[in-house]
Amino acid sequence: MEHFVFVYHHSADAALMMCCCRHRHLPKPIYKAGKIRRAMIDAESRKEERRRAHSAPGSRTMQPFRKRRLITEVE
Repeated sequence: MEHFVFVYHHSADAALMMCCCRHRHLPKPIYKAGKIRRAMIDAESRKEERRRAHSAPGSRTMQPFRKRRLITEVE
């Protein structure tokens, strides 16, 4: 990365070049797994929104995603 900074330090697109340096290749299975997981999370959130929309007001409380995922707290 230092080489790129040295060669292109005069460029107006230095920020773009640094952005390109930070992007790393991910193996295909990891990329696909992340994509599938994101789709599952989005589907679950859509389903929860629809449940909330069709339930009585105040019967369902909004809970943050990270709190919903918590199983048990360890002391």
